[in-house]
Amino acid sequence: MNSAFNLLARTAFEFLEKEEGFRIVEERPNRVRFESNRVAFAAAWDEGKSFEAFFGMGLLGNSGPLFDAGEILKSCEVPHQEWPSGYQITDTDALGRLVQRVADLLRRYCVGLLNGRASDWENLETSRRTQCKQYAHDRGLTLARNDAQAAWNQRNYSEVVRTLEPWAAHLGDVDRHRLEYARKHR
Repeated sequence: MNSAFNLLARTAFEFLEKEEGFRIVEERPNRVRFESNRVAFAAAWDEGKSFEAFFGMGLLGNSGPLFDAGEILKSCEVPHQEWPSGYQITDTDALGRLVQRVADLLRRYCVGLLNGRASDWENLETSRRTQCKQYAHDRGLTLARNDAQAAWNQRNYSEVVRTLEPWAAHLGDVDRHRLEYARKHR
């Protein structure tokens, strides 16, 4: 249970216990989970496979996945230049610096989330929903453009219109001209 990572995490995130009312509720090799009355925080390291470090936080009682470090730091408005530059680490010294960096950023910028402040958690959840909607939109547009390109190559202009029409307001110049041409020649 006392892996090097666990010692690093327990030390760096000790402030959670001393200042924020958290306690360690789970400890396995390369994973430590802290909980307060409202909030769960987990730190983990995938030693031996991807070598990725993970830091996540969530409200207790929510069934959704934990918010990851990127979502948390963005929501807490941590200046981007202060963010850690990578989470895939094989060196123990670099891992220690990363764990301490994340702990320092949480302590400095994310007290509202750590305390379970409703407005901070609503902002975080809204941000995730917005990012998911944007991803779905971007993915849909990419798929439509790919399908339209295949139809264009076959000179199936009706299919180009059918595929691009729902996305007309979001098309770039090339696809917008392609849609106009296909409308005239279907």
